[in-house]
Amino acid sequence: MRRRFICIAAAALMLTACADSSSSGAEGGTADLSGGSPRAAYNGAEELMGKSYPGFEMPASFETPEINEVYEITYNKIPREYEKEQAAELFKRFIGEDYDKRFFHRDDAFSSFYYNGEDANANCSCGSGVINMGMIFDVPAGRRRTGHYNVGTEPDTAITVGSLDTSVSQAAGFMDNELNTLLDGFLAPFEIRSQVIEVYSDGAVFANCALTLDGIPLQSWKSAYNRVVEGQGVEYFDCFTNGAEIVDLDRLRYLFVTDCPTVIEKKKLDQMISLKRAVGILQSELDVTDSYEFSDVRLMYCGLVVNPRSGSVITDAELDSQQQEVFRAESRTLTPTWCFFLKFDEEDNTDRCIKVNAVTGEVIYDIAAGA
Repeated sequence: MRRRFICIAAAALMLTACADSSSSGAEGGTADLSGGSPRAAYNGAEELMGKSYPGFEMPASFETPEINEVYEITYNKIPREYEKEQAAELFKRFIGEDYDKRFFHRDDAFSSFYYNGEDANANCSCGSGVINMGMIFDVPAGRRRTGHYNVGTEPDTAITVGSLDTSVSQAAGFMDNELNTLLDGFLAPFEIRSQVIEVYSDGAVFANCALTLDGIPLQSWKSAYNRVVEGQGVEYFDCFTNGAEIVDLDRLRYLFVTDCPTVIEKKKLDQMISLKRAVGILQSELDVTDSYEFSDVRLMYCGLVVNPRSGSVITDAELDSQQQEVFRAESRTLTPTWCFFLKFDEEDNTDRCIKVNAVTGEVIYDIAAGA
């Protein structure tokens, strides 16, 4: 069942803590939503690792990055436009010495640039908010995923890239360095960081990546939460998907970046709810008859949007096109949010988590119905 709960300060003050903070390590259910310094966001995280609470269990370990600044980010998703010289340089960086200008061309109708052709060794596109580049290669029949690893919680796990033995963190580090070097000047003010490493039966390794701002990732997966807002459309969490694939630790053979946002304003936040306080909020708000085993915790930028397109069937294409153009141009907001992840669902191939807004204390179940 999909649920959404909201914690507000007035209600929180009337609650009795579900557990003694001296034994739980969490800051109880009477969390002061005025928060604390962003630099203290992860303070005391080690005390929470592996702890059990009524209704949920914390992961045995998780990454605790140093946080210096957090923001409320105002943005839109008007597709970024690039000049001919920029696109050509990007394709040259990716293809290398085999780049052949005969295969470079522009589609004026979509303000996009392409590198393709019958004899081309790569297929690339840049424009309409999307960068997609891949070397021409065949995917073996029967290829399957043989491993799915979280970079933050499983960094030392041994994996094989092609014929080379390495680790999750080393593969992620290579991906991140290659992607940020290749895309330098195209994604500012964001960088890319691998979140998940997937290993395949043909020796290829794929990275699910996130855009990051000062080390904090933006939501990078299409989440399960959605809600019909009568007369307006469908509410869901905005996402920014990125990925890359390698077959050896020497070069990328495929990558894509979608919908890199345009930042309108960054409002620096001096106060936010710490991880300890977020755990305290969960103690107060989660149904103790539920049993959630969290596999990871990350501070991320997340934001709800309402899309006027309410279904997959479009009856008026012209109206839909107009509405989507307006929707992309609308100002939206990303807020620092504590994401408590459940174990990855291999069957549905989805991420699932419970979110605590690090500014308001709002709790949202980002879990598909029946999970």
